[in-house]
Amino acid sequence: MTDPWVVVVIMGIICIVASWMIKEPKHAFSMTKEIEEALDLVAVNMEEENRELIRSITQMKSEFERRNENSEKRVLGLEKRIDDLSAELRNVLMLQLQKATEKKSSMTPILQQQHNEMSSFPGASQAAALLPNTERIEEQPEGLKLRYPELFQLYQQGKSIEQIAKKLGINKGETALIIQLAKQEEEGRV
Repeated sequence: MTDPWVVVVIMGIICIVASWMIKEPKHAFSMTKEIEEALDLVAVNMEEENRELIRSITQMKSEFERRNENSEKRVLGLEKRIDDLSAELRNVLMLQLQKATEKKSSMTPILQQQHNEMSSFPGASQAAALLPNTERIEEQPEGLKLRYPELFQLYQQGKSIEQIAKKLGINKGETALIIQLAKQEEEGRV
């Protein structure tokens, strides 16, 4: 902890004292005593500075540990909140998917009935050309792949969930959930 200039100064003082002792042996004893006192004073000052430095370092360490502990608690809280929100989002998406499936299954017989009723009227073939084809509506699955075509295109290209989420600006959990629900939707059709 000693600075180089302090050592140089002390060595210089010792050289000066030694040269005085050689020239004036009478005063050598009193000079030696003064130099020893001066050196003792320097050592006491350095020791006090070292103690103060150790105190400061200890205080900084405890402050850092306290802040680190607070940060860890905050991160854990945020992770739990993310998990809760992901679960809530998953539940909402499942409910929406169930409602859409129920709506589709309830609408299919109605559309078929309307198609049958319309075809019994004269000129129904010309009117049917103007209206959307109900059979084509039944064949087109109203699923997640139609709602999120860009997501599934990126997924088929082999992009990771993180890359897809970043590109589309949506949550990673939401991206994974949509892909998982689409797989379940396909399994349900097969």
